[in-house]
Amino acid sequence: MPTVFLFRRLKFCIYPKDHNPPHVHVRGVNFEVKVDLESFEVISIKGSISSRELKLIVSQIKQRHDDLLEAWNDYCN
Repeated sequence: MPTVFLFRRLKFCIYPKDHNPPHVHVRGVNFEVKVDLESFEVISIKGSISSRELKLIVSQIKQRHDDLLEAWNDYCN
């Protein structure tokens, strides 16, 4: 799974040939979160994460949206 970028101890990843809708997987120490790249809504959460950290993740995704969407198109189309 390619890591698109790292932020603090978080890995923002996209699985090659993944299914729609375009989304990013974010791996932390005790969790994995999947966030939709079109609506910025959380699709799933595995593990335990605070609401503060979840807001930080969504904020980073919004700031790097263009790069993440480009990576999605490269890996999944």
